[in-house]
Amino acid sequence: MEKNFEWLPKDKKQWEIFIICVFIASLFWTLKTLSDTFKTEIVLQMSYELPEIPNEVIYEAPPAKIKVQLEAKGYELLLSYLNQERKQFTLSSLDFNYVNTNKGKKWFCVLDKTNINFSQQLGKFAKIQDFEKDSITFYSDKMVNKKLPIRFTYKAVFDSTFYTINSFQTKPDSIIIIGAKSKIENLKFWDMDLGKIQIKNNLFENKFPIDLPFGIKKSIPENIDLKIHLDALKLKKISVPVVCVNCPQNKILQFFPGKVNITFYCGIEQFKLINKKSFKVVVDYEKVNFEDDRINVQLEQFPNFVKEIKIYPAKVEFIERN
Repeated sequence: MEKNFEWLPKDKKQWEIFIICVFIASLFWTLKTLSDTFKTEIVLQMSYELPEIPNEVIYEAPPAKIKVQLEAKGYELLLSYLNQERKQFTLSSLDFNYVNTNKGKKWFCVLDKTNINFSQQLGKFAKIQDFEKDSITFYSDKMVNKKLPIRFTYKAVFDSTFYTINSFQTKPDSIIIIGAKSKIENLKFWDMDLGKIQIKNNLFENKFPIDLPFGIKKSIPENIDLKIHLDALKLKKISVPVVCVNCPQNKILQFFPGKVNITFYCGIEQFKLINKKSFKVVVDYEKVNFEDDRINVQLEQFPNFVKEIKIYPAKVEFIERN
């Protein structure tokens, strides 16, 4: 069955007229649509003129954005979408009241009873149907201070094949923070994440600012000085006696050899901290199979800064005596 396309324009002039007609029809359709009323959800950018509260600190910030259900003309909704990242609604301290709670003062503002006419600012025919929340709240509490030790997390980047961290020095090692009681009273440490630290030339020195969360007014000091020293790794060896543990009082295990050699890597300065008591090599009597001639030794104690520990011999001969 052949389709009839006789209605299509036949020449260039007819095509121009056709396109103009389509454009005019689309324009009228768009204008009519923009004049219709729609319901949708938009986001309002909020700012606040928070009250100054003597001897108290606001520690829970009010929301920076709130969602509302809006009914408005199409063109007003279009303008609202285009301007919602730039247009701000400001609530003043006069819009807020408070009640006392066990978390301090709870400040609240009932949105449909504020001095701001949200709908009027959004458009002549705009009407807010519903807010995401009925009210905006935040908390304030008594201002206190507390001294806290600093706990650091970081990732040091250096050639660990040839170097190890010899010392990690901070000045100071604790700070005094001043802020809302509810924000501070349960803290036992002040955590600082230093991120990735690139160490070159065996030394890292830098000053780190103390980032304060909302509700903390001040820290003393405001910065921490950090110094990290690297130490060259060297292969070291030490001889350690083999000790029997869990041995009955009337029994003696004698080992051959009586000492084993331990090789390990550590920094040159760190090696000065090591002695024979730094390592403990044992044989557990309760795990001895007396049908065997030799038994594995176990490394029970060693410094946490040594690397690649090896024991030779890993097995020793033994005899039992009464």
